[in-house]
Amino acid sequence: MSSNYNRSEYSYLFRTMKEIKQFTFDNAKVKSVLIIAPHADDEIIGCGGSLLWHLEQGHSVTCCYLTDGSKGTTDTKPNRETVIGTRQQETEQVHKKLKSTRTIFWEVPDTQLEVNSELVWKMRDLLLEVKPDLIYVSSPFERHSDHKNAFYLLKSAIEEIRTTGYSLEGFVNIYSVWDEQIQNSFMDITGYMDAKLELLDLYESQAVFSIKKLTIMKDELAALRKQVPNVLYCEGFYRVSVNCLEDAFKKLI
Repeated sequence: MSSNYNRSEYSYLFRTMKEIKQFTFDNAKVKSVLIIAPHADDEIIGCGGSLLWHLEQGHSVTCCYLTDGSKGTTDTKPNRETVIGTRQQETEQVHKKLKSTRTIFWEVPDTQLEVNSELVWKMRDLLLEVKPDLIYVSSPFERHSDHKNAFYLLKSAIEEIRTTGYSLEGFVNIYSVWDEQIQNSFMDITGYMDAKLELLDLYESQAVFSIKKLTIMKDELAALRKQVPNVLYCEGFYRVSVNCLEDAFKKLI
C-alpha cells in the first residue's frame, strides 16, 4: 500500500544522550501497556511502531485519548461536532485495523487539557485499573499545552497513588510529537515502518498536520544514523522507571 508520507522525512531521534541503547523487554514482565495520547494520531507518530510490536508480542494495549481533537482542522468555519465525530471515526478505523487494542476517549476540549484534581484522579483511576507495566506519554518539552499537560497529569497521578502507600511498577517511555527532547533509548521499528505509515494514513483529516510533524524531524535523520547506524527506522524515547519519574523530570529540566 502506498502512503502519503515520505520515508525520508521520518526521524524520531533529536538531541541525544552520549549513549543511547536499544531497549529490550522481558515478556514475562510486560503484560499491560498504556499509551496516553493528547490527540488522536499522536500515538502513531510518537510510538506507532512500538505499539505494533507490543501487539505482535501478545501484550494488552490500552490507548487513552485525552482530548476531543476539535481544533484539529484546517476548515475556517468548522462544525465542532463534525470535527470530533470525524476524528473519533478515524481513530476507530485505526483500532479496527490493529484489532487488539482497547480505546478510551476522555473528550476534554482540544487545547483545554489542564492538570486539575478531577483529571488527576481520573488518570489515577485509569492507572489503578489498567496496572500498566509500561506507559507511553508525550513529552513535557512539547510546544503544545495538551502534550505538556498529558505528561504532568501522569506525573501527578503517580504521585497521588504513592500517597496511598501503593506503588506502581514498570517504566515510562516519554515520546516526542513536535519538539526536541533528550532520548536515552530506542525501539527498532524497521519491520513495522510500512504498517505505521498505513495507520497514519487512516487519520486522513490530520494529513496536513502529520506531514508538517514528520518534516520537522527530517533534518535529524543524519544524527540518528550516527547514533544507531545499523537501524534504518526507530522510535526514540526517554525511558525511566515509574518510581523514578519525579527525579528524572528534575534532571531533564
